[in-house]
Amino acid sequence: MIFEYTDWTNETNQKVMRQKYMDVISDALFKAPAVRSAKVFAKHNIETYFYSFDHFVSSDTPSWAGVFHGVDRIYVFGKPFLKYNKSATEAEQDVEITFSKQIISKWSSFAKNG
Repeated sequence: MIFEYTDWTNETNQKVMRQKYMDVISDALFKAPAVRSAKVFAKHNIETYFYSFDHFVSSDTPSWAGVFHGVDRIYVFGKPFLKYNKSATEAEQDVEITFSKQIISKWSSFAKNG
């Protein structure tokens, strides 16, 4: 495991080490159990879906934190419609609103149709 999560060209860089540590934790707590569960469901012919969200929310999150579990709720529940990010330009906020509309549509479609 150490070889998978160690950047040997930057093994003493604190920022790189922090990112690799976060990668280990997120893989152990979220990705690995999801893959394991999906394999069990598929083995029993149960329809199984994966969802991956990788849109970075720069206004609320320090860049080192990346995209973390649950951050998609900002878009699912339409927070960009509130124009909460006072540091963003109107155009940037419009992009976030459009993205939120897309996420709401995709979640709604999945809830309705699977």
